[in-house]
Amino acid sequence: PGFLRFDDRVQWLRDEYGLAHGHATAIVNEQDLVKAHRSFE
Repeated sequence: PGFLRFDDRVQWLRDEYGLAHGHATAIVNEQDLVKAHRSFE
């Protein structure tokens, strides 16, 4: 999905896959770290 806000992506993961808040937050945070790392390459 094309969600820009961190909280929107967390909520989408929770709704779509039934994840706990902490798990969804960890996934979105990791995705952001990977994306940031790629922008420096």
